[in-house]
Amino acid sequence: LLGLGLTSVEAKTEVVLPSDLLALLDERMAARLAKNWKRSDEIRDAFKARGFALKDNPDGVTSWQPL
Repeated sequence: LLGLGLTSVEAKTEVVLPSDLLALLDERMAARLAKNWKRSDEIRDAFKARGFALKDNPDGVTSWQPL
């Protein structure tokens, strides 16, 4: 255990999306419901440019994480 570093605990910091990206998440959901894949992809690219990755989950929820 000691050699693998399994005893150390790494603190996780909470990342909050800026309000403009939160609004884009709503717009992207609407675009996906309307099957506007081009706009949905544009919004995904905007997230990537700002340092966030979007993942569309099988349950219909989109999750995000910092790159």
